[in-house]
Amino acid sequence: VATGGWRRQDTSDEGYADGDAELKRMFVVREARGLGLARRILALLEEDAREAGRTRMVLETGTMQPEAVALYL
Repeated sequence: VATGGWRRQDTSDEGYADGDAELKRMFVVREARGLGLARRILALLEEDAREAGRTRMVLETGTMQPEAVALYL
């Protein structure tokens, strides 16, 4: 129904610093959207990254993904 993931990033990757986590995937099936699942998954991913010693989470999305833009604003 819904999923998300993050990965570690290091200073060797452009635009990242030691301690960063990159939000890689977020997806909720259309039928389950609007139920708050994405916000709950995002909060859990942030907590997991923090527990893994990450100090900042970054992401990249585009204007062709209006649902994602709305979630992250």
